Amino acid sequence: MRWFCTVPLLILLSAASAGASSITLTTDPANGAIAGAPGSTIGWGFSLTSTYTTEWVSFTGSALTFETNPTVGTYTDFIGLQGGPLPFFAVAPSTTWSQTFDAVMQQGIGSYAIDPGAILSSQNIGSLLLFFDIFDSDPLTGGTQTGSSSLSTPFSVAASASVPEPPNGEVPEPSTIVLLGLGLAGIVARRGASAAVKQ
Repeated sequence: MRWFCTVPLLILLSAASAGASSITLTTDPANGAIAGAPGSTIGWGFSLTSTYTTEWVSFTGSALTFETNPTVGTYTDFIGLQGGPLPFFAVAPSTTWSQTFDAVMQQGIGSYAIDPGAILSSQNIGSLLLFFDIFDSDPLTGGTQTGSSSLSTPFSVAASASVPEPPNGEVPEPSTIVLLGLGLAGIVARRGASAAVKQ
């Protein structure tokens, strides 16, 4: 009789402790809103924190869901290719894993290639969904998968013609060819004006 009372209590305690652990996601940029010119590739960086005390988490993929305008561009998953930070390919218990977006190194949650024919100011809004597997210990040393889950965060992508602000408020200098062209145009205009005066 005592054994039957203990089993439901253990199941209840396991469910309570499993429910208390989670993964928190912060996208970079924090509001999930990115913008770029038609034809450009942009994306999201992230910071993931595991509050699991013994379980390891390996990310298996990501996708855009509930898109309002999927014709703006194409999404490519990066986080599923990595699973987790090197050398583990999984997020260890009670740790944080962060990456900035880098299209060349395929780092971050994923990339978004804005269609070259996208209409300026067109926007795609929805949810960015991340999938992960949960293991009872390090999956590279024989950990057993105990479950799978997902988390989501809002996103928005806009096709824009705006030029990004230079870092640290620096003002970019005009290129040499532009200055040369302006100088030549000024010389031609001045010669034309002085020739008209001589006649």
